[in-house]
Amino acid sequence: MIQNWIKIAFRSYQKNLLFTMINILGLTIGMVGIILVSLYWNDELAYNQWNPNKDEVYAVSHRFNWSGKETYLSSSAVPEGPAIRENFPEVEDFMACSWLNNGIVSTGNKSMFLEDYLPATSNFFDFFPFEFLYGTPKNSLTDLQSIVISEDWMNQLYDGENPVGEKLKIGEKEYIIKGVYRIPGVSSVAPKAVIPMDWNKRISEDGDNWRTYQLGIYLKVRKRTDAKALEEKIQKEIILKNAVEPFAKSQNMTVEEYISNNGDALTSLDRLSDIRLFGKGPGSGGAIKGNINMLYILTGLSLLIMILSAFNYINLATASAVKRAKEVGVRKSLGASKAKLIFQFIAENLIVCLFSLLLALAVSEILLPYFNDYFDKDLKLYNSKIYLSLLIILIVTTLISGLIPAIYLSNFQPLKVLKGNFSRSRHGVVIRNSLLGLQFLVSLFFLIAGLVIYLQVRFMANKDLGFKGDQIIAVGFSGGNAFKKYELVRQEFKKIPGVTEVSAGFQVPAMANYVGNDAKSEKTGKTVDLALSGAMDFDFVNMLNLQIVDGRNLSEKFASDTISNVLVNETLAKQLNLSHPVGEKFHYNVTEKELEIVGVVKDYYVYGFQTEIEPVIYFHWNTVPWTKDQLNYVLIKISPDGMDKTLDEIEKRWKSEIEPEGYPFQYHFIDQEFANTYKESQRQQNLFFLLTIIAISIALLGLFGLISLVTEQRMKEISIRKVLGASQNNLIRLIGKQFLIIGIIAFIVCVPITYYLLQKWLEDFAYRIEIPVWPFAFALVLLLVLMLLIIGIRASYAMKVSPVKYLKYE
Repeated sequence: MIQNWIKIAFRSYQKNLLFTMINILGLTIGMVGIILVSLYWNDELAYNQWNPNKDEVYAVSHRFNWSGKETYLSSSAVPEGPAIRENFPEVEDFMACSWLNNGIVSTGNKSMFLEDYLPATSNFFDFFPFEFLYGTPKNSLTDLQSIVISEDWMNQLYDGENPVGEKLKIGEKEYIIKGVYRIPGVSSVAPKAVIPMDWNKRISEDGDNWRTYQLGIYLKVRKRTDAKALEEKIQKEIILKNAVEPFAKSQNMTVEEYISNNGDALTSLDRLSDIRLFGKGPGSGGAIKGNINMLYILTGLSLLIMILSAFNYINLATASAVKRAKEVGVRKSLGASKAKLIFQFIAENLIVCLFSLLLALAVSEILLPYFNDYFDKDLKLYNSKIYLSLLIILIVTTLISGLIPAIYLSNFQPLKVLKGNFSRSRHGVVIRNSLLGLQFLVSLFFLIAGLVIYLQVRFMANKDLGFKGDQIIAVGFSGGNAFKKYELVRQEFKKIPGVTEVSAGFQVPAMANYVGNDAKSEKTGKTVDLALSGAMDFDFVNMLNLQIVDGRNLSEKFASDTISNVLVNETLAKQLNLSHPVGEKFHYNVTEKELEIVGVVKDYYVYGFQTEIEPVIYFHWNTVPWTKDQLNYVLIKISPDGMDKTLDEIEKRWKSEIEPEGYPFQYHFIDQEFANTYKESQRQQNLFFLLTIIAISIALLGLFGLISLVTEQRMKEISIRKVLGASQNNLIRLIGKQFLIIGIIAFIVCVPITYYLLQKWLEDFAYRIEIPVWPFAFALVLLLVLMLLIIGIRASYAMKVSPVKYLKYE
């Protein structure tokens, strides 16, 4: 029986070769998207699954409110971990870690710049039990001179030889290697080396400091602990009592007023097994959060493409049912049951889907390197998890695309079928037209959405940013003595031919430092929470070509400009309710001085277009001297003439005079770095452009197939009309009128849906376009033009066929 089914299937494919190829091409395109997205999902969901503690370890995050924008960061105060462990018996232990560091690592005969070593408490490997190749995790970090390195560092420093007991230096500090580990799978926390944190020193210095969030904290809880209830208890009994109420009291505020001004640092516990995609915070210790929104977008769009492909199959199968109607009638007359016919037609569809899947695998293998490069992944097509995904894809695709045609074909009544033509079944036509309309709707959505995303990206690319970042590079310092290094760069690098200016400041676009606190106006009594503030050198404003819209710039000519005079931006002046801010005084909580405004800086974009421009105060380093310790970048403006030669000279002198030997020279052009703030939107633009082409192609393939079938079914009528003098235009109207109506109806339905979804997408941008009308009009016109082109091609073909072929027996 199965052998007979296969023979019948291949005969059917051979008789309908064009439609079979259209089906295979459409299904292949849909499957490619599903395969690539499945690989992405499998990779992201694999994070931390190797860890036996994955369901009992939680990262502590806190919610911060910066100028009205809520952000969760995996940062905690030093006393937070001990307080949680001591007060809640369901918490077995805590582990604290800092941030990943880089440095010059030296052994007896090698010295190189290596990245990603992590300071952590001695119980780090209790939380992250990496596989030890040499040494043991027990007591490996109890000595402050200990270090445990990864297999990667071992290969680079010791050529793969066992280094346990050897000494190495990071900077000037010497360590003894106690072990070498390998991470068994993908991990949110994946340092290249771990060094012990001096926890006693941390406690002695900051054991009572609940105001500064400077460490990452992980908790290990007992099994079956209610994490939500624990979150609430930590917030109420630890955070509010220690990090909110005392500070509210010190500022003569109620707790509610303090929270309104400063936020409540709301606690979130993110389980390790879920943190990669679903955690509110990323997790500390170098953890990077996955892009769940991009995954949702990719999944949704891939499913839409797959559904479009399945619709093509359904449409063509039901439309061409007349060709197999008599076969069904005869088989039913000979005793074939409806169930057996359904299984036969599904089996035929399975062969098409299997062949499409094999083609999709080949195409996926070709596209995978580009996919990896685009999404910064290292996915491989062949792994244990993908086989289950492929089986699911095959079964679901077969059922979605094959079940409806199978039921439709098996429902034919033998008597009606064997009597004559039933191809114009109203029910079948309605189904086909509905599916085709849905294809057009999805195609229009992709086209309109792609155009609007393009307009938003162009708006961001062409918007006056309020600063000039071209020809300015930001060069990062490696660590200590940053301000002394900056002073040397400022004095000496101006002598390099091609260097026009050297400066530094905290408000570097896309690279700004956080130094915030309250500013309170003496005149209005208004208090504003400064999420950002800008320590800077005198020529910082001029270098970035910032505009002073009122008053003057800070200058070394005025001694008070290094003591109490400051600049504010337009947003801060407005929020302080100061219509004429120059000369007004206010208090800024990072210093006890009374500050005076001498100028207003025109607002400029710092963190991109997703975030509203925030209130900022600008002051010279000496006004708040401790800000010098937080300097990260020096800005160097370069002449466009001989830029490469200038950069080479800067690099040469940077390595010889500024940083220790071996530190890489890394720089970023300010304008390019700011452009990265909307890089995600550009990726979405490119993605929608590609999907628009795919969706329209699939829809037009389906349209071509349907028109071909309709034309073939009506060739006698067309031949008669042709004999009576009908022109090609008459045939286009005859064949195409119903399809054009379907396209217009799909457009009418698409407009409100697309407009709503695009408005939701634009809500992520504080600065955005208004959706114009022309993308909708353009999409409709383009769709109608392409439809007329397809209809014209088929009408032209029909006109070339001799009427004798269809009328000789009439």
